[in-house]
Amino acid sequence: PVAARVLANSHDGLAIEDETALQRQLSALPLDRLGLSRELAVALGRMGLRHLRQVLELPRAALARRFPAELLLHIDRLCGRSPLALEHYRPPDTFDLRIELNFDVESHQALLFPLRRLSADLAAFLAGRDSGVQRFTLHLE
Repeated sequence: PVAARVLANSHDGLAIEDETALQRQLSALPLDRLGLSRELAVALGRMGLRHLRQVLELPRAALARRFPAELLLHIDRLCGRSPLALEHYRPPDTFDLRIELNFDVESHQALLFPLRRLSADLAAFLAGRDSGVQRFTLHLE
């Protein structure tokens, strides 16, 4: 996922079909296009490094001594050597409850009891999730 995002931001319409082509395209990328933090990209640039290829040619032990661990971790994720743990999308909780009235409502007084019950159920739903709302929508049909 990291390499795909970086390459998509760098090249329009690029299609890569094998690992060799992927590594070749990644190696040619300038350091400022790799998604590194600005500080890391500047520090690598001060060493005269301009492309990922040049960084990959350096011994890993030397990079580990000179730079924070995030550099090697990012490069490993970029090259597919280390997996990227993505969080699964979790849609927001929804509360949907209906109360069917078996009679015609002629006054707002007749709605008070069902509305109290609905609001109490909503409060219990929110309390169980340790959350709250600033507003909610009530539909009367």
